[in-house]
Amino acid sequence: MGLGFRLVRSVALPILTVLAVPALAKEVSPKGDRAVTVRADPDSHSRPVGTLNPGDHATVRGAERQWWEVSLSDGTDGFVSKRSTEVVPDSGSSGGRGGDGSAGASPTGEGWNAFAGYPTCRRPDCQFEVLEKHEFAIGYSETRRDPLWVAYHLFPINPENHDPRPGSFTVDEDTTAQVDQQCYRVAKGKANPFDKGHNAPNSAIDGRYGQTAQLDTFKMSNVCPQAACLNEGAWQGFEKIESEDYGQRFQRTWTITGPVFDSNPDTMNCGVQVPNAFYKIVVMNDDGHPAAIAIQMTQDERRRREAVSTFVTTVKHIEDETGLDFFPRLSGADKMALENGQPDARWNVDQVMAPDHPCRLGSQ
Repeated sequence: MGLGFRLVRSVALPILTVLAVPALAKEVSPKGDRAVTVRADPDSHSRPVGTLNPGDHATVRGAERQWWEVSLSDGTDGFVSKRSTEVVPDSGSSGGRGGDGSAGASPTGEGWNAFAGYPTCRRPDCQFEVLEKHEFAIGYSETRRDPLWVAYHLFPINPENHDPRPGSFTVDEDTTAQVDQQCYRVAKGKANPFDKGHNAPNSAIDGRYGQTAQLDTFKMSNVCPQAACLNEGAWQGFEKIESEDYGQRFQRTWTITGPVFDSNPDTMNCGVQVPNAFYKIVVMNDDGHPAAIAIQMTQDERRRREAVSTFVTTVKHIEDETGLDFFPRLSGADKMALENGQPDARWNVDQVMAPDHPCRLGSQ
C-alpha cells in the first residue's frame, strides 16, 4: 500500500458462525422505587408535564445531552433524566432480543440503530458477531479482528453535547480477539501511517448521546487501521457533513459504515487486517420514501477539500465489494431504489468537505 508500515500477508479465512447478542432495548423505567418527573424540555428547571412511576415504561424517541426524549403510555411527550432512569427490554419486541436492528422498528423499517435491519452476510469471508453498544451496534469479525460494519442513527440537536475526548482506546471485553491499542504502535522515531479510525464517530455520537456512548466509540472493536491522511482528511470532512448537515436537516438518519478488504489483505503485527477502502451509507426517510447516499474512499486518498460527489457510489457496489446485504427487511421497489439509486438534490453532493486540521503526515 506504500504507507511505510511493516505488514505481513494474511492467511486464508475460516468460516465463523454469526452470533447475535441481546439488542439494546429502547424503553426506559425509573431506577429504584422513586418516580421520575417528565419535563417539557431537556432542562431540570423546565415545566413538569407528567410522571414516570416505578414499574412503568416510557418509549424512547430520541436523546439530547443527558436526557431521554420519551412518550408515556398516556400519550404524554417530554424528557426524563438518563441518570434517573434505566433501559429496560422493549415490551413490543420479544424481550428486546434479535440482534437485527429491528427493536422498536416501524412498518417502514425504521429501527433504533439501523434502517430495515442489520446487514446479513452472503459469502464466507464476511461472517460477524453482533455487539450491541450504547446507541450503536457493531458487526465484528474475530477473524479479521476488525468491525465489518457499524450502525447508528443521528437526529437534530441544539445545543450539541461536548465531553472531553478520551486519551486512549480500550480493549473490548466482548470480543475474543481482545485487540489492544498497542497493536498500532511503531518503532520509536518512525511515523505511524495509520490512525485508529473510528467507525461510529466520536463527535456525532457524543454530541447526541453523551459520554457513556462516547466511551464505547473508543473501544478497539469500533476502529480499523485507517491511513492518517484519509482519517484526518476527506473521511473527517464527510463525517462533519453527515453530522452537521444531514443529521441536523433530516428528522433522523441511519448510517451503516465499515471497511472494504481485498482478497489477500495486509495485516498489522498483531493480526489486525488492513482494509483497502471504507464506505458509509446514510439513509433518511422523512417523507415515507427512504433515500440514501453511499460513499467509498480508498486508503490512498489524500485530497481534502473535495465535493461529496467525488466519492459517491451505489449501495449495490458496496454490497458487491463487502459481501454484505444491506436493508434485509426491505424488499421490492424500496430495496431496489436504495441499492441502485443515486442521491437526489436533498443530499447536496456538490458541497465541499472541509476537514478541521491538516493531516499530521502532510497532504497533497
